[in-house]
Amino acid sequence: MRFLHCYVENFGKLHKFSYTFSEGLSVIRGENGWGKSTLAVFIKAMLYGLPASRSTDLLENERKRYTPWNGETYGGSLSFSVGDRRYRIERIFGKRESDDIFKLFSIDTGLPSDDFSEQIGQELFGIDDAGYERSTYFSQRPLTEHAGYGSIQSRLSEQEDLTLSERAFRLLDKRRKYYQMTGNRGRIAELDLAISEQRRLLDEAEAKKLTLDETRGKLRECAEAIEGTEKLRRLTAERADLALAEKSRRLLAESLERLRLARERAKEKCERLSGEIGESIPSEERIAEVVKDVPEVERLLSEKAKSAERYKRRRRLVSRAQGTASSITALLSLVLFLIPIYPLAILSLATTALIFASLLSSAVKGKREKGEPPQERRLTELLSKRRELLLPLCPIMQDESLPDDAARLSVLREKRSALASAELELSHADDDLSAFLSEHPHAEEPQPDSEGEIGDAAALRVEADRLYLEIDRLRGEMLSLEHTERVISEAVEAIPSHAAMLERLIDERSESARHLSAILKTAELLEMARGSLITRYREVVEASFLRYAEELSLDLGKELSDAARAFTLSGEFELSIAEGGVTRSPILYSTGYRDLFALCLRFALTDALFTEETAPMILDDPFVNLDDERLDAATRLLARLSADRQILYFTCSSARDPIKLDEPIT
Repeated sequence: MRFLHCYVENFGKLHKFSYTFSEGLSVIRGENGWGKSTLAVFIKAMLYGLPASRSTDLLENERKRYTPWNGETYGGSLSFSVGDRRYRIERIFGKRESDDIFKLFSIDTGLPSDDFSEQIGQELFGIDDAGYERSTYFSQRPLTEHAGYGSIQSRLSEQEDLTLSERAFRLLDKRRKYYQMTGNRGRIAELDLAISEQRRLLDEAEAKKLTLDETRGKLRECAEAIEGTEKLRRLTAERADLALAEKSRRLLAESLERLRLARERAKEKCERLSGEIGESIPSEERIAEVVKDVPEVERLLSEKAKSAERYKRRRRLVSRAQGTASSITALLSLVLFLIPIYPLAILSLATTALIFASLLSSAVKGKREKGEPPQERRLTELLSKRRELLLPLCPIMQDESLPDDAARLSVLREKRSALASAELELSHADDDLSAFLSEHPHAEEPQPDSEGEIGDAAALRVEADRLYLEIDRLRGEMLSLEHTERVISEAVEAIPSHAAMLERLIDERSESARHLSAILKTAELLEMARGSLITRYREVVEASFLRYAEELSLDLGKELSDAARAFTLSGEFELSIAEGGVTRSPILYSTGYRDLFALCLRFALTDALFTEETAPMILDDPFVNLDDERLDAATRLLARLSADRQILYFTCSSARDPIKLDEPIT
């Protein structure tokens, strides 16, 4: 097989890049960061695709690492030949593996081809991408890693007719894992758990069986308690109803008594007022006729009072005049006695004073007699008229305790208004009593006497509610006990089935243990046979490894016998080196030596894998850690190998060129 040409549309930093490969050695040199490793990964991706990965580490997640920097179409094409046929692979990569597009064309016909599928790399080389990276593809990953040799072993085993034994071993191992796995897993572990669980269930069922009679006794006690509490609750509720009825009856009787008392008081008030006013109550017209004369009566009474006041003042004046005249007469008499001069004149003055006082008194009396008769007559007429209208009808008008008829008339009107209010009150009392008796027709019926003290209705109702809650609690407890009794009964009933299941599980566990023992013994014998077959292909790889080690100037004891050989290679291709009588891992050697060991192993594996048609080898600058002597030997080795196989050699230094560049990089 040979690579012919590649075209990179976009892959990492590469953009619209094309390259045609030589038949032998193609040296691709570029400065750091040019994209040499990117191109090597591109070729591998064309053959094997880009695996899906959830890793956020870009060194592990190649799909994310080589996403085009410009964000355009992600992919390209690779042309190759197998035998006398030529093909072109086209791949477009998406964000997910399910979004990828794969196409294969025949260059000879220009038509799509179905000679190979998307797994074209594995179909061409017989190994997966991990095996490809451990053999013909030398990437920048550490060359001393030992993971990923499974597909290489499978291919070498097929060449050594190891397929059947490997298949048998896998089947045995699969069956062994059915019975026994790490981490206490497998059918035997499941059976152990199931046996333990069945024993636990049996023990629990036996323990529950002892509590079944006790639980049933509690159930009976709870049922009896519910029945007794329910009876007590009903009696208490009945007593509360009776107490409430008695209270209602008493309230009705009290209300009826209050209404009757109100009616009696209103009736008594009406009768009392009627008696005070009289049987014939004056009409409002008569009272109005009397009332219309009230202003004139009041005026006359006022004038009479004023006239009496004036008369009193004149009387006082006459009395003072008479007193003054008497005083003057007495004084003049004294003067005449003491001084008998002009006796006649003094006597005349005294006589004059006495005559003046007498005349003044007569004038006052005459004036009073002249003004009184008309007013007195009118006032007497009005008062007589009032007595004629009201005195025969109303005893109040005959009440001498009242000062006058006006007071009697005022009392009459007050009594008459009070009587109207009392009559209205009596009417309302009659209506209220009739309405109450209509609404409560049994209120007047005699009630039987209660037998004993019933008790307070509210307290009895509270007690009934408490008993109701207690019944609810007991019912909840009874439900819980019923559930417990049901669970215990089910557990007891399941004892025979648990015992039978336990017996079956123990038998199955014994049978599984016998099968596992037979599988382990068979696998042991098969491993011995497999080791014999592995020894044969390991010897081929060891011989080739030693040949390349010699060519690279590594002294690993080629001339020594097998027992004294300086290196050993396990069936898993793990290298160990004996030096000074002590076996050491290559990890203890320098980086350059470790790279040489891995390089020899890769060349040896490539020879063992491809015995008929060689596969192109890709070397991504694998000699960076070699000294000048080892570098010269390695480049000479590449020149020799390129004579019969295609080699793609990537480097960033002309010092590591195996030959001079034939053409520049475009």
